[in-house]
Amino acid sequence: MDTMVYEIKKAHSVYTPTSVFDVHPGQLSLEQLNATTTESSSFIDFFICDQALCLKREGASAIAITNSQVRVTNLVFKQLLNSTSAPSIQIMFSVSSLPSSRPEATASLDLITTANLRSY
Repeated sequence: MDTMVYEIKKAHSVYTPTSVFDVHPGQLSLEQLNATTTESSSFIDFFICDQALCLKREGASAIAITNSQVRVTNLVFKQLLNSTSAPSIQIMFSVSSLPSSRPEATASLDLITTANLRSY
C-alpha cells in the first residue's frame, strides 16, 4: 500500500486511457515527470498479474510487489475529483494467505486509503 501511495503523491497526473476504476481487478496508470532522462514524462502502472500486485515502469518489466505467500483478492481504484485541480485516488486492496492445510495459518487483510496527487 505504501508503494502505491508514494507513487500517487509524486505523480503529475492520472493516465485515464489505461486506468480502470470502480471494478476489480482495477488498474492505475500514472504520468510522472521525468527529471533523469531526456523524456519529459514516464508512466507507471499498478495492476494484478497472476495473483500478485504488480508495478510496471515504462520501459521495464512488471515486478510483483506483494509477497509470494499471499494473493490479491481485491484491487479497486476510485478517482475522486475534488475542488482542486489535482484528483485523489482511493485504493481498496485485499490480500489473503495462500491455502494451507493448517486453518490457523490462513489470514486475510482488507486495506483502504486515499492519496492526493501533488502535481508539481
